[in-house]
Amino acid sequence: MNKVFKNFIQRKSYFHSGGQVALPTILFIGGIVLELSLIGIFVALLLTKSTRKAKLSSEVWAIAKAGMEDSLLKIAEDKNFSSSYTIQVGKGVANIQIIKDSDNSSIYKIISSGKVFNLSRTLQALVTINQESGKINLKSVEEIK
Repeated sequence: MNKVFKNFIQRKSYFHSGGQVALPTILFIGGIVLELSLIGIFVALLLTKSTRKAKLSSEVWAIAKAGMEDSLLKIAEDKNFSSSYTIQVGKGVANIQIIKDSDNSSIYKIISSGKVFNLSRTLQALVTINQESGKINLKSVEEIK
């Protein structure tokens, strides 16, 4: 019996020392897995935020372009139109300024600024009108700061 008891104690001490090594190992591996999970969540949040901002910027540009096109329609209806006005486009607003050149009455400068929340983009166009035929010619469109 003494021999059996001695073997039992040896086995018990063997299992005890193995458990002491296993616990730090499991905690270490668990910590690494937790850190990798947190890094993954952080990267996903950053990508989502930048994608949302890019989409919103594209939407604001489309609003400014819609304002620009609306102003061209107003000029087509009334060749002497020169004013500032605002239109609602989707979730945003387009502020449009139509400025007639004082030296040459056939040249217009159109400034259309689209805005959604705190993001805005501004487009500027130069338009000429043939006084005889009434044809509208869009010379240039550029984004300005």
